[in-house]
Formats: sequence, C-alpha cells, structure tokens
Amino acid sequence: VRSRGLGDVYKRQALTRPVKSAEAVSAKLASRHRTTVAKPLAVMPEWAHYEFQAIFFKVGTLILATPLTELSRTLKFDRASTKIPGQPSWFLGLLEDQNTKIGILDTNQLILGKSQGMKRDLIEQPFKSLLVTQDGKWALACDELLSIAKVMPEQVSWRTDRRSRS
Repeated sequence: VRSRGLGDVYKRQALTRPVKSAEAVSAKLASRHRTTVAKPLAVMPEWAHYEFQAIFFKVGTLILATPLTELSRTLKFDRASTKIPGQPSWFLGLLEDQNTKIGILDTNQLILGKSQGMKRDLIEQPFKSLLVTQDGKWALACDELLSIAKVMPEQVSWRTDRRSRS
C-alpha cells in the first residue's frame, strides 16, 4: 500500500456517520415520501444534497451508515488478510478477491481512535463483513450488515470540525 493512497482513507472517514439506530432512521424515513434538497454545506459531496440510499452496519456497539454510491460490494470476512509490516494499526492487511488486492481497514479504530479502537481483541472478536469501496481498493471491516434505507440529507450530522469525533 502506497502512503499517498492512504490519503483516500481519511476522505473515506467522512463517509461513515454514527446514527441512533437503524429502526429510528427507518421510522423517520417512512414518515417522509418527498424528495427535498438540503442546504448544502462545504463538506457535503454532490450526491448528498438530495435523498440517497445508505447501508447501515454495526461496528461494536455503534450503528453507522455509508452511502451505497461509494461502495462496489460487500464481502464475508472469513479469510485471513496478509499483514504488511510498517503500516498503521488500523490497517489490517491485504485481502485478495477477484484477482485484486483490497486494503482492509479497522473501522473501529478509524471511528473511535486508536486508544479506544485497540481495546478490541480481533482474535476473540473478529470482524465478519467487509464494505468494499467503489474503486475496489479499500474495505471497511464491520461486525454486521443491518439494512439499506433512504436517507434525507438533513438527517445526517455532517462533521465539519476534523478535530472532533462528535
């Protein structure tokens, strides 16, 4: 993995957002049937100005969502990844799939930070699924895939301050 490619990882962090629960979001969505345009923020990508589909997934006790437009596929994480020396702790290794190598990222560490994220024992509690990015180069490791739902832009808490994880 080239270090300049890792810059994409930081962009991908903006794609995952904690939500209260998949049920709460689905209930809110069920009550709305119109497509609205959100007041755009500088951090919002173009696709996020309108209603979009997202996949909800679980990492530890967190329920997160990422837009389907940014993903190519999901995979069952039932194979060992190849560790690469000298990589950050959130880089779990490379996994070969469909004749390509995919960099596997520890979503727990990316979201919670190293001090909280490294408390997880990956041997005792391995991740079960992978969300592969559209370009096929990266995958977010997660515990469970929950559901796919439509999301309104105003339902998303867009993180504008990169120094804060709230």
